[in-house]
Parts: sequence; structure tokens; C-alpha cells
Amino acid sequence: MLDRIYKVAQIFALIVLPIVVAVVGWVAQKSLTDTSTRKDYVQMALQVLREPRRADDGEIRKWANEVIGQNSPIPFSSKAGEQLSTSALGMLRSNPLLIPSMEKREKCPLIDLSNMPREQAPAVAALQRLCNRNGTDLFWMQIYMGLLEGSSDGASATPKQK
Repeated sequence: MLDRIYKVAQIFALIVLPIVVAVVGWVAQKSLTDTSTRKDYVQMALQVLREPRRADDGEIRKWANEVIGQNSPIPFSSKAGEQLSTSALGMLRSNPLLIPSMEKREKCPLIDLSNMPREQAPAVAALQRLCNRNGTDLFWMQIYMGLLEGSSDGASATPKQK
């Protein structure tokens, strides 16, 4: 009886052991392949995030941020991820310091300098020239940003008037 159990165990070992070794090897190889693939994707994502921002790279930056977030043991905070995936143009549009300066405004008022005291007239005239120049600069900045976003008339770069 003991001899028979020994023979069955030998046959079982001869048949099952290669199968077990093959399955364990396959699982290990698959794990290595997945790890290597993830590493390659993380490298690709890092390369995307290292590149200077452009107006049209928002989606690829968002993808890169998601890839790093899924494969990192310590993921980015939501604010850091948003900053990484926002394009340069998007950052300009959302910058709290630039939002008021990009709002559409009325032209500079014309001031009658003839009724003004002589000592104040040059300073007011200089301020009026500066206001006109700033208005022109703002107009061209809005046109430029509109062109970057794909609008030929700059309308998308012109924020709504308050």
C-alpha cells in the first residue's frame, strides 16, 4: 500500500510540478512585463511634463498627470496635478493677477486739458497717453491669445465685460 502511494506521488510530481513551475514563471514574467511597461509610460509622462508648456498641450499634460498618479506610490495632490496638466495659456487665463488686467474695458476718457491748472496738465496728459498705450497693448494681447487658442478674431481671448 505504501509502495502504491509512493508511485502515485511520483507520477503526480512528474505531471503537476512542471505545470506549477510554468504557471509561476508565467505570472512572474507577466508581472515583470507590466512593471516595465508602467515604467516606460511614466518615463514618457515625465518627458511630457518636462517640456515647456504650449497652448495646445493641455490634453497630453492631463494624460501624463493621470499616468503618474496611477503609477506613483505617493500621488500628486489635486492642486499639484492640476498645475502640471494646465497649459501655459490656461495658466494665464486662470492667474488671479492677470484676470482683471485681461477684462475688456472702455476706451480711456478724453480729458480737456485747457481747463486744468498748468502744473497738472503735463502729468494728466502723460497719464492719458499711458492709458491709451495700455488699451492698445491689451487689445493686441487679446488678439494674440485668441490666435493661440485657434480663434482668428481673438474673440475667445476677450473676456466678458463686467
